[in-house]
Amino acid sequence: MSNTEWIEINRDALTGDLETRVQALLGEAFPEGSSTNGDYYAFHGVPDRILIAREARQVVGHLALYQRLVKMGDEVLEIGMVLVAFAAAVHIYRISSQAK
Repeated sequence: MSNTEWIEINRDALTGDLETRVQALLGEAFPEGSSTNGDYYAFHGVPDRILIAREARQVVGHLALYQRLVKMGDEVLEIGMVLVAFAAAVHIYRISSQAK
């Protein structure tokens, strides 16, 4: 049985080996969403909050919350969007895309 550790982190603190592993997971889950230099955040913007799921040194999950102001009519609203990537989803994506 594995222990999953959740880490809340901001983009500035996400460096080194942890950043490499997070970017690898995002690149596998969303290959069309990475920029040419492999930095997912450079392409999509820095999330307001980042949660990383890790088992030992292996990154197995990533949640990112983006908050944006949008105008609807005369009203300005703050909306939230969540990006989710998990290691299991990568394998499911690969299997389903190969079946086509």
